[in-house]
Amino acid sequence: MSGSDRGLQVERTALAWTRTAAVAAADAVLLARLGVHIGDPLLLLAAATATVLALAAVRARRSRLEPAARSSTPTAAPARLLTVAGLVAVCGLLALATLLIAPPGP
Repeated sequence: MSGSDRGLQVERTALAWTRTAAVAAADAVLLARLGVHIGDPLLLLAAATATVLALAAVRARRSRLEPAARSSTPTAAPARLLTVAGLVAVCGLLALATLLIAPPGP
């Protein structure tokens, strides 16, 4: 793998983190809006968790690009990946709990 290929790999990964952050931010807005409309604190908690996930994805993107500028070897961040995966699971579980607990609509 040539040096220019590694740079493209880092750029693709950074773009993936950007997309992840955008989707998490959109999810946070939608969950917050629904939580306020329904008055459900679990949805508001899921919105807060999605916001933290969006911020973590932005931070992951930045930290992914910075080492690439300093060296040609990509760095692994298993703790960060586990954190993001955990936040995604929490968002999903909170949304699922809300759907299961919410009273049936009219």
